[in-house]
Amino acid sequence: EVLIVSKPCFYVIQQLCHDLNNYKNRIEFRFTIGSDKDKVLKYWEPNAPSIEERLNSVVFALQNGFKVSISCEPLLENDTHIVDMLLAIDAIQEIWIGAMNYVKDKPKLDFHGIYAQYKENPKIKWKNSFLDQMAKVK
Repeated sequence: EVLIVSKPCFYVIQQLCHDLNNYKNRIEFRFTIGSDKDKVLKYWEPNAPSIEERLNSVVFALQNGFKVSISCEPLLENDTHIVDMLLAIDAIQEIWIGAMNYVKDKPKLDFHGIYAQYKENPKIKWKNSFLDQMAKVK
C-alpha cells in the first residue's frame, strides 16, 4: 500500500491517476489543504497550488476511484471553514488536523475550541503537533 502526500497540482494528479489506475486499490492520496483562502495559502505556501486547484484534485482523484484523505497540517487559520467544507465531501476518508511547528509568528489557533468542535467526528484525526500545542495552552 502506498500513501502519496502532496500539495496537489491538478495536472500532476490527473497524470498520476492515469498512470496508477491499475493500482488504485492500493493507493491513497493525502492532499494538504490548510485553508480555503488563497491569500492565506499564498502567504504561508508561496508558489503552491490554489484552493481551487487542490479541491479540483480531490474531486478528480475521487471520481477516478482513488482513496483520498486530507492533511490540514498545518491548519493555517482559526477559521475552520475548510474543515467543514471537506467534511461535506462524504468520500474523503480522513481529515488530519495539525499545528504549525518551528515558526515564531505562526497562526494563532483556538486549539481547545477547534478540538471541542470536531472531537466527536470519526473522520477527524489529530496530529501530535496539534495535541502538543493544545497541551501547552491551558
